[in-house]
Amino acid sequence: MAELIKLDGSSSGSGTSGGAGNPGAPTTATATKPEALGPQATVPQPQPESNLSKDLGLTDIFSKTAPKPRESKMVASIVAGKEALAKLKPILGAPPVLEKSLEQEKTTHMKHKLRRAQAFFLLVFAAGWAGALYFYSELSPNFDLLGPNTTHKLHDTNTSLKKLQTDLNKYRFLAVQLDLNDFSYQSDRFFANLASANNPALSPEQHDQFLANLEEAKKALPTLLSDIRNLLNKDLAISTFRTEGETVQSDDQIRQEFEESVKNALRDDRNKIPAISTETEDLQNGRLLDNTLKLVGNRAFVSSVGQILLDDFTKNLNDYINTPDVKKEKALRDVIAKILATTRSDIATVAELKQRRIDWSTVIQQIESETRNVDKHYGQVLLYQTYGGIVYTGYDFDAATNKIVLSGSTRTMDGSNFTLMSNLVDQLELSTHFEDVQMRSFSKTKGGNGGAGEGYSANFKIDLRMEPQKFSEKDKSAVLEKKAPVQTGVKRVN
Repeated sequence: MAELIKLDGSSSGSGTSGGAGNPGAPTTATATKPEALGPQATVPQPQPESNLSKDLGLTDIFSKTAPKPRESKMVASIVAGKEALAKLKPILGAPPVLEKSLEQEKTTHMKHKLRRAQAFFLLVFAAGWAGALYFYSELSPNFDLLGPNTTHKLHDTNTSLKKLQTDLNKYRFLAVQLDLNDFSYQSDRFFANLASANNPALSPEQHDQFLANLEEAKKALPTLLSDIRNLLNKDLAISTFRTEGETVQSDDQIRQEFEESVKNALRDDRNKIPAISTETEDLQNGRLLDNTLKLVGNRAFVSSVGQILLDDFTKNLNDYINTPDVKKEKALRDVIAKILATTRSDIATVAELKQRRIDWSTVIQQIESETRNVDKHYGQVLLYQTYGGIVYTGYDFDAATNKIVLSGSTRTMDGSNFTLMSNLVDQLELSTHFEDVQMRSFSKTKGGNGGAGEGYSANFKIDLRMEPQKFSEKDKSAVLEKKAPVQTGVKRVN
């Protein structure tokens, strides 16, 4: 619908409704020219407002002005207060331009600082994550996507070090076993050469050779014992850095682990030797490896070697050479036997057999020594023909019963053959090395052998037993004590 009435406070055109001086009168609309509405338009005529509309507070929607809305007094007072405040000026006046510039600069600076802090935090966070990922990839025993990490390399290094230490331990124990073999040989050489060097029937050249061999054995024994001790005192295990995948072990567990590794290495070498080989070298190497296996983890052997004082051991060797007797020899043999027995190897068996065996050469030397106490010319053939004496023609030994049967003859110029034999029987009976001495037969003839020549001759047989343990390798004496000759007394046997 075209707007026909202009709704503003002023009238347009001619004619007004109501008086100009009556502002409360309703405003009337001015008629629009017919030409403006078109030829067919009709001009509406204004109608007076009814009193009812006024009473109801209604206005014609076509009225020129609309009624103003009623505002709350509170709202109106607030709005009026704000308008009054807005018109007021600050006490100090308007803020200067420089203060505003500093405030803006400070705000900008704080924003930049905040951005830098945020960037730094992000960098630290990213670096932390990167470090965590890096250390996980390097230290985790289960992470191997990028190849062997540090933990794997450390584990391989530990394995390599343990393998090298195992090989070193294997050769150390082999060296100990070889030194033990030499120690056993030198101990036998020491006692044998000392016994031979004190034999009065030796030539000066033989005597000097035995003394030279004795000196070599005396020097070798303490040296070998020191080498064995030094090899055993070295650490069996090696310190390594434990990785995350390895369990914590005590010192005893680590030592047992290395001992088992050495045994396995020795067994591997032993298995490489043919079981049915007849080659001398294979047999010797097999025995060496078998005996070395018994040394690994042998606490008794290590303790026996560690308890020996080298200075005292050397002093005992020198003292025994200078003044040999049974007690000094027994002390030396006990020390050597204790070392060899704890090895639990072949040399321990040999040492035990040596202790139990009978040294028949020493038995004969003891018999001859006791015979010289009765016959001062014993062993001198030329003097026997001139002055007479005792000659042994045979020895019969029974190791099972420790029985000895002596066969021989006597020669005297005055016929005192029986007295000479009685003195020999008594001298053997008084010896600490023999017992149950008995004369089984005695036959006397005038003249030399066969009844010709001067003097008297007599054949005899004497039975005797060795005292228990007197001639064992443990207790026998290399240089025998002499007894005073017995001039009277005959032990008669019916």
